[in-house]
Amino acid sequence: MTPPRPLRIAFVSASLDLGGAERQMVHLAQHLPRDRFVVDFVLLTHRGTLAPVAEAADARVHVLGWAPSRERGHAFRWLWNLARFGFALRRGHYDIVDAWLYHAYAISSVTRPVHRTPVVLSGRRSLSDFKEGHNPILRVLDAISKRTVDGIVANSEAVRTDVAEREHISPEHIRVIYNGVEIPAAMPAAEREAIRTGWGFGSDAVIVGSVANYKSGKGLEMLLRVAATLRPQVPQLRLVLV
Repeated sequence: MTPPRPLRIAFVSASLDLGGAERQMVHLAQHLPRDRFVVDFVLLTHRGTLAPVAEAADARVHVLGWAPSRERGHAFRWLWNLARFGFALRRGHYDIVDAWLYHAYAISSVTRPVHRTPVVLSGRRSLSDFKEGHNPILRVLDAISKRTVDGIVANSEAVRTDVAEREHISPEHIRVIYNGVEIPAAMPAAEREAIRTGWGFGSDAVIVGSVANYKSGKGLEMLLRVAATLRPQVPQLRLVLV
């Protein structure tokens, strides 16, 4: 019996600059079994730091090279770019388009009549409060996107709740898939101690680290309150925010 052909999947993003969503997208591409998936990245603007990492995982990276334009007639430039994007996906003969973050999923949705991909997924990786400042054109694009995608994927229950409330989408239509965590190899003891010493912390320090944007919704305020509460009981507690 002939095995089914691998599914062709296109991850769509503005770029592969360093960011939580971009890193998750590359991690996913790295771990998809190559006997079942052929992976491409379709990037709207430029490559970004993580592009070589994706290519090292046997994923192809296609860059459309969009640039913001405020010149006269820029609306025609946008239409031209949309057409280029749609036909780029069509030439790829993809089975799945997985588009993360607003511009990527809005553009993938509005051009679907051109590329005709059987399955289009919309990835929500943050809260939707930024959409409150959208102009009428962006609101129309968003409305089209919600109607034309086959599935919406959130990376947390908080994002699913936010999307459901702000965008008036039934929670049953939003699938939560948590971010994966890749456990790094253990750091050599000498290197670890050198870093702690560089921070000015002694060997008895209990260090709690957090890597996150300094913005509302990341829970940093709660982390600071908890650390302040614990400090009298654990005087050697140190908090590092990256």
